[in-house]
Amino acid sequence: MEGMAENIKHNKIKKVMVFGYGNMGEKHVRFLNRDDCEWKWHDPHTSSECPTFDFDYAIISTPILTHYQVYKYLRNRFDGPILVEKPAVIYREQFDIFDDPKVFVGVIERYNPVVKRLKELLKNEEIISLEFTRVFENCRGEPYFELAIHDLDLMVYLLDLKPETEFEQLALRSRKRVYIGEIKQKEIYSQFIKKPPTCIFAWGESTEKCREIKAVCGNKCITANLSEKKIVTVGIGNVEREYFEEHPLKLEHDAFLKGECPNNVKFSHDLMLRLLGC
Repeated sequence: MEGMAENIKHNKIKKVMVFGYGNMGEKHVRFLNRDDCEWKWHDPHTSSECPTFDFDYAIISTPILTHYQVYKYLRNRFDGPILVEKPAVIYREQFDIFDDPKVFVGVIERYNPVVKRLKELLKNEEIISLEFTRVFENCRGEPYFELAIHDLDLMVYLLDLKPETEFEQLALRSRKRVYIGEIKQKEIYSQFIKKPPTCIFAWGESTEKCREIKAVCGNKCITANLSEKKIVTVGIGNVEREYFEEHPLKLEHDAFLKGECPNNVKFSHDLMLRLLGC
């Protein structure tokens, strides 16, 4: 009986409230339509009352500028786990959100099978440079907050950067609605430490839509195309291709519902604000 009770508890239907039901809210709901989940959505800007629906988890998918305000509104009424889409904050004064042990900051692309495989491939490589390109034909809001935070977080993730990491060069320039940036870690001169790679970024609006990460590693180039869900490795005299199918938002939901929070998310937010001079 005890084993059966534990099994029923383990397979309990998870009730999820989605705050904000725009483009991303619909995507969240798509991956909440599963046997172990029940969901509803709520717009905190049209109703001052917290929803009466009894829920175990909350997802904040409102516009970026409102993330922190919705979090405070919700936390005053609900003490369970909350997933906040990235960026969770846009001011340092809001960093207390990272001290909440039940907050899971959405870092969907860390769960992308293409990115996870790229991290494996780069593990033992001498990386010379990493180029991040994320451009869309139409960006809903500020390209830096909408797009740049994703690549800054991926840089932190792929290179296993620590919060104490220093940078010797921070350059950022804009051309219309495109930002071009270059970041170099502060070099530590030692024969036992690998020379840090140069990280180059392009974010914003372009008619040539592109979402990829290109790594130059000595005598080969590894390109992870996140839009086409593939990795192409070009070496001397050979080309290798790998293809992936699983959707990262489902994998992120799985981690959130299990309470498996990712590490080092605060650092990528701090780096974004440092680059902007906030």
